[in-house]
Amino acid sequence: MIAKFIRPELLKIKKYTPSPTLQEIERDIGIPMDKIIKCDSGENLYSEKYQNKKNLQKVKLYLYPDPFCRNLRKKLALYTGVGEEWIMYGNGSDELIDLLIRVFVSPKDVIIINPPTFPMYEFYGQLSGAKVQKVLRKENLNINIEDIFEKITLNTKMIFIDSPGNPSSVVVTKENIKKLLAKKTIVVVDEAYYEYCNQTVIPLIYQYSNLIVLRSLSKWSGLAGLRIGYLVASPEIIKILLTIKPPYNVNSLAQEMACSVLDKKERFLREIKKVVDCRKILLKQLSRFLNLKVYPSQGAYVIFQPQNQAKQLQEFLRKNGILVKYINQPLLENCLRINLLKQKEINKLDFFLRRFYEM
Repeated sequence: MIAKFIRPELLKIKKYTPSPTLQEIERDIGIPMDKIIKCDSGENLYSEKYQNKKNLQKVKLYLYPDPFCRNLRKKLALYTGVGEEWIMYGNGSDELIDLLIRVFVSPKDVIIINPPTFPMYEFYGQLSGAKVQKVLRKENLNINIEDIFEKITLNTKMIFIDSPGNPSSVVVTKENIKKLLAKKTIVVVDEAYYEYCNQTVIPLIYQYSNLIVLRSLSKWSGLAGLRIGYLVASPEIIKILLTIKPPYNVNSLAQEMACSVLDKKERFLREIKKVVDCRKILLKQLSRFLNLKVYPSQGAYVIFQPQNQAKQLQEFLRKNGILVKYINQPLLENCLRINLLKQKEINKLDFFLRRFYEM
């Protein structure tokens, strides 16, 4: 009865399934939450100790939040090195992806994505009624720039590029981004994991009005639970985004914590550097297991492929309090993805990997 009233394209959308919460895992496996290593969703395990939660006590929850995030916008402008009029904020990058597609993409227009990639580009594209054109990456997980060029038509409105990629962990070169921008379509470069590689294309925004750079405070600063994303784009784009956004899209607690983090950003960035310094150790430890194919990483994850045992290994690690994500996308079939870890957690992972392969 109800189905006939629903937009037909929505009936075809595949539901996004997030990772289980720590509370769910604790009940399931019987290990206390503080003993579980949750490295399956890109959260920063090591930043909470630097967060000044006392600031939240002064937030007046009976008042609506600042609809224009004025203080946060100033601090993001300082952090990125651009003027405030180049900054837009959102309830996570997800909301900004949705808003961008609403602004630029009409039903039947084309969005290009590059699998394996972040699934929400396709999700919001389908939600808008757009055609989502998938251009598979190369075997080394770099984007296939020649194939993208072949797929660009007059109906192509937007190209999404994640750099470093999620889940690929590959950084797209600035030269390739420039080539895409020259095609005069909107190019969205998702730099959610910028702080793990320190390579950005933000300086190109002054040269290319069709460039939009997405960023996040969920990862490096450990604010995933508060949902704060932002983007850098031309003031013309920012103006229309401010016009169509919900009036109070970033809550007061999120604004306060984000400002607090940006005031103390050096502490958080030093912690990220420690984690990044351990990336080589994690890659080396995983590479010692002949049963694992380990992929290079320039981002916040490491991908490895067990020999036909991804699900079994994921479940074994889960029962022992280590949560990793199962990945099954083109070029990354039956793989596992794990956040970057410090030495203590790497040692625990190594211990249970040895146990698994001794069974």
